[in-house]
Amino acid sequence: MFRCFSGVTLALSVLIFANAAFAAQEGAIVCQLDTRNGKGWVPPFVAVIINDKGEVTVSDPIILQLNKVPVAAKIAVDNGKRTTYSWTLEGGRDVKRQYAPKFDYRLTVQKGTLDASMMVVPRNYANTLHGKGKCDRLKRK
Repeated sequence: MFRCFSGVTLALSVLIFANAAFAAQEGAIVCQLDTRNGKGWVPPFVAVIINDKGEVTVSDPIILQLNKVPVAAKIAVDNGKRTTYSWTLEGGRDVKRQYAPKFDYRLTVQKGTLDASMMVVPRNYANTLHGKGKCDRLKRK
C-alpha cells in the first residue's frame, strides 16, 4: 500500500484530473471502491475519461504513485449491460514487500446501476485482488 501522499491530496489530484480532462472530452466516470480485499492494490477511487476519439485514460492514487501521471486504458468489453476497462501498471511492492513485475487491472461498470467491480492480477502470483463499489458520471455544466 502506498502512503507517500495524503488521501486528501491524492483524491484532489484524481478529481482535478477528471474534471479538467472531462471539460474537453466525451465522458467521464469516477468510482469509489471498497479496498478491504485489495491488499493495497485496489484504489479507493478511480477516474475514467473517454475522449472524442474513444481513447480511454484512467487515474487513481496507485497510478499516480507508481506512474506519476494517468495511464491509457482499453475498452475490453462494451455491451448493453456493462463496460470493462483494462490497463497494466509496472510493478511495485505490496505491504509485505513482495514484488510483482506488472499488475493487470480490470474495472467493470454496469451501465444500468453504475455498480463497479475491480479485479487486480499481480503477474507471477496466483492470487487475484478484488474491490466493489459505485460510480458517478461527471456532468458538464
